[in-house]
Amino acid sequence: MNPALGAEPVTKHTVTLLEILKAGPKLPVTSPEMTIFQPVGAALIDGVNVVKEHGTFRAFAVGEEYVLFLKWDSVLGEFEVNTGADAFLLTDGSVATSGDWPHSRGEQGIPVPQFLAHVREAAKAAASR
Repeated sequence: MNPALGAEPVTKHTVTLLEILKAGPKLPVTSPEMTIFQPVGAALIDGVNVVKEHGTFRAFAVGEEYVLFLKWDSVLGEFEVNTGADAFLLTDGSVATSGDWPHSRGEQGIPVPQFLAHVREAAKAAASR
């Protein structure tokens, strides 16, 4: 639980950046590690176990590799996983996602290199706007 959010469970992760697909002014430039918050988790609040879920969006596990869409949270002073944009697990050479957004369903099961090409292309187009 983060006191800045009140009674709101979040999961804090220290992640290793393998590649930044879209640069941002608050992203680290000297360290491959950063802290992110995921708006799912469990916390004991006033003696009550509170579990926060976001549909099928589950907490990340150690060792998993993801493509994440992050948003800056000025209250936390950290990046938060943008659950509205989904998270894409790169596993066994293909993409897995539990998201039900149309773009998510379209990427489900495709090879990782093809998926990364899609994301790089979209990031490049967004940066040129």
